[in-house]
Amino acid sequence: MDLVNMKNNEPVDWRDDKTLQDCMMYMLEKEMMCDVTFRVGDGRKTMKAHKNILASRSEVFHRMFDGSLPEKREICIPDIDEDSFTNLLRYAYTDVVQISNKIVTSMLYVADKYMLTTVKTKCIELLRSTATTSDAVVTLSTANEFHLDDLQKESLQYIEDNTGTCLLSSYAIELNNDCVQLILMSEHLSCSETEVCIFFLKWIETQCTMHGKEMNTENMRGIAEELMRFIRFPLVEKAYFSNEVSHSKLLTKDEIINVYRYHHGEKRLLFSDKPRYPRIPNKNGQTLCIYRHATCNYTVQSCLPHALKFHLNRSIWLKGCIIFGPAETLNSYGRYQADNESIVSRNETVGDYYSEVEAMSIVESTDVSDNEEEGRSIVESTDDSDNEEDSKFTFELTDDSDNVVCWEILNITSGTSFNNTVAITFKKPILLKAEKQYTISVRDIKPQTYLGIDCKSVCIQDSVTITFQNSPKSTASTNVTQGQIAGIMYSI
Repeated sequence: MDLVNMKNNEPVDWRDDKTLQDCMMYMLEKEMMCDVTFRVGDGRKTMKAHKNILASRSEVFHRMFDGSLPEKREICIPDIDEDSFTNLLRYAYTDVVQISNKIVTSMLYVADKYMLTTVKTKCIELLRSTATTSDAVVTLSTANEFHLDDLQKESLQYIEDNTGTCLLSSYAIELNNDCVQLILMSEHLSCSETEVCIFFLKWIETQCTMHGKEMNTENMRGIAEELMRFIRFPLVEKAYFSNEVSHSKLLTKDEIINVYRYHHGEKRLLFSDKPRYPRIPNKNGQTLCIYRHATCNYTVQSCLPHALKFHLNRSIWLKGCIIFGPAETLNSYGRYQADNESIVSRNETVGDYYSEVEAMSIVESTDVSDNEEEGRSIVESTDDSDNEEDSKFTFELTDDSDNVVCWEILNITSGTSFNNTVAITFKKPILLKAEKQYTISVRDIKPQTYLGIDCKSVCIQDSVTITFQNSPKSTASTNVTQGQIAGIMYSI
């Protein structure tokens, strides 16, 4: 027992008034009964500990001290700095670990090396809290280094949604090639291609400086050649390309000429000109609409198929179709009659459709899955047997191989009327994949309806672009410039 003179009522035994953890740390700090010595960090600082404590907390230490070839001499650990190893010992002796942004990367390395699950979990928790902040590029780098796939995905999505801010971070230009490639490969960067290019050139300059290399074509392409294909140089602002990029020594003469020719209409590209499409937040399953017409007029009644081919720039959930509504309404006897009050003129302008559609967008009350009922949405399909046959029509969606993706009997009276159109939801949303060809068709529409005219072949709303084409299935009046099909309802 270690005794001291009694002064001011202090305990004689150092163990008095100490918890188990306090006693453990006291013995470690005073190097009492230590039986293993480590040489830590670049300076090989001497740090002593107890084998049994370390072996009880780590399988790696257990094998080190009690394996087939146990360590008997001083153990050198040059790859871990003194602060991180001190933190490791504190955790082993007290079950307490202190993780900060400053040491999280080194502690992740310690946790991986010595198989310390709790320490790794705490590191990931801290990193996750920074994955959606201005430090997302740091989190991306750390997640990539330690193969933390979920964390890498979270931080990359934040960078995609806040690209301009994140690329201005001083840490961004220090990212390794793998992380820069992850960013440049993304189709969802929320900044201009010029901003992407500005970052890319700064990153190359920083990498040359970090590696002590001169800024010349050979060195720049040696660092960045594998990444250049992800820059959409044809979409960079012409003035910036001419004043900066063409003089940066990065591109060859042929590559520069190729971009200039693109500016003058030539499409033989060495680099992609496909625009990136920022991911637009779509909380709670919000249903959106795209309309393709500018005005509408009357049309004669026709039960023949109205059809259009189309493809999308990104995957969406197709929630319903929008057709032109009847120029007549059902009377109390279940027959259509002229609705003179609703017909203002033969031509109804819909130039303000997009802003009005946003106002009518409804938030879904539930998510939809194969085993769940559709939540309340803009309109609801119905199989009500009381509906007259005259109000029913057939909807069909096929893919590029003419396989039927969806086939439903819909009811005009179940839809929501809006500027002479009717929006009708399906029983379940349909996943449409990006860049895949589909054909939408409606037939057996019995009443006289309005007809859309001055229609656009390419319609854009937020991040969604839908391109329509004529379909040989259309034997009625619908084509890319006019027709019965007014648009679609979708969510992202």
